[in-house]
Amino acid sequence: MKTQFNQKGFTLIELLVVITIIAILASVSVPVFSSIQQKAKVNKSMQQASGIYKGIYALYGEQGFLPEGDNANTILAEVAIEMDSEKPFYVAGCAWHGTGATKNGGDNFHERSTPAGEALEAGANHYAVNKRSRFEPRYPMLASGFSTTVGQYAQERADLGGIWEGKTAVVIYGTGDAEIVKLDMSGKALKDMGGRSVDIFDYQGKVDMVNPQRGN
Repeated sequence: MKTQFNQKGFTLIELLVVITIIAILASVSVPVFSSIQQKAKVNKSMQQASGIYKGIYALYGEQGFLPEGDNANTILAEVAIEMDSEKPFYVAGCAWHGTGATKNGGDNFHERSTPAGEALEAGANHYAVNKRSRFEPRYPMLASGFSTTVGQYAQERADLGGIWEGKTAVVIYGTGDAEIVKLDMSGKALKDMGGRSVDIFDYQGKVDMVNPQRGN
């Protein structure tokens, strides 16, 4: 005796309901996941910048002054040599790095090698440096997330300085304190003694931020 099973498939309406529910869940979860990824990248950048600050501070302790240069790459190249690593200077997804040999970091940073290479080539650096810094507490020493013009932020992630979409900036102060600051539309985030918003890159004449160079 054969047993017969009553097989019944899904109706078209049931399939449409399931597809609709999946689409709604996807539309909600994708932005949340993207936001979580963005926050993780900002936090990682802050940790990297804190490490770079320690390298700057150690070098300043040895020499008594900051390395000279008209852009962040030339200033921080000496720091990269002392750290024997260029990896902290690379932020994944940042348009400053370009698409050339520097995009993965770690290019010829061993200046002591033979033949000598170059530390922090153009595009291998994501951070601006306050070349006037004497490690004062309230003033920025290192910052990220800017466009080609210091203090101005791009809104598009694919543009130079747009990696944080003009919403935040990673700032390391002279004491080494790290902060993710929220920016208003004019790129101002810090508060002066009167509680007014001020430009984090042009603060009381003690900040002279210089950008990195653009990579290939």
